[in-house]
Amino acid sequence: MADKNSITVRHPHFSFDEVSKPGNGHYIAGNSLATHFMNAMHIIVPVGERFFIRSVKKFSDHVTDPELKKRVKAFIGQEHTHDKEHTAFWKVLEKQGLKPAVFESFFSGTAFGLLEPAMNFLFGDKFGLSATVALEHMTAFGAANALNPDSSMLGKMHPEVAELLRWHAVEEIEHKSVAFDVLKEVDDNYFLRIGGFIFAVTLFQLYGLAGMLLFTFQDPEVSLPKLLEDLQEFAELNRRRMSPAWFQEMFDYFRPDFHPDQNDNYGLIEPYLKKYEQAS
Repeated sequence: MADKNSITVRHPHFSFDEVSKPGNGHYIAGNSLATHFMNAMHIIVPVGERFFIRSVKKFSDHVTDPELKKRVKAFIGQEHTHDKEHTAFWKVLEKQGLKPAVFESFFSGTAFGLLEPAMNFLFGDKFGLSATVALEHMTAFGAANALNPDSSMLGKMHPEVAELLRWHAVEEIEHKSVAFDVLKEVDDNYFLRIGGFIFAVTLFQLYGLAGMLLFTFQDPEVSLPKLLEDLQEFAELNRRRMSPAWFQEMFDYFRPDFHPDQNDNYGLIEPYLKKYEQAS
């Protein structure tokens, strides 16, 4: 059975040659908007995970629990690998005529060139750790929804992209409580945790939409009729994703006694652990 204290740093290999070929550009259900939202995530995720690493590292010396120290080290190792693999996908976007460097420059410059130092100045470095904890919660329950046997999310994607996201989802669940436990040890202030959540999750959604719009504008294969057709399907895909259970998991975070391990979804990753052993 998967153990919440066991975090393995893996080094998988993904080949995106098929995704790069003409006709495979809209790799999620043939939908341009769903695909370009995910393309935005391929920028936001690696750049954001460098922020996660910075935020947790700042307080690693404050961690006294030896077991948590080991988990922090493994968390950083996994996040480094996520950064590497998602950044490799940028070459696919370039082959499709998109310009990931434009969105990366905008995202990095505004989020981490302006907002990160401003928030640190106003609220201290702990606010960055709180934002990290919030986004780790969002990615963990998003990962659980993707791996749920009842979900068709990954089945709608090109198999190579689905495999990248499946591996990432497994590791997000595997280390979902690390940043939370660091914040809890450093400063167990409820309002700090909730403030970071509201700020980070709002920005995450806004940047995701901004990236989606930018990539859609850059896409030579998107015509007005195609856009209108995809908009309706994209709205339906999001409606199905945001089920009552989805909202329940998100707002669980607002309970004063919340901890990520209260939602025991480690069993979802069990079928994949042996498969990924060779990549460790």
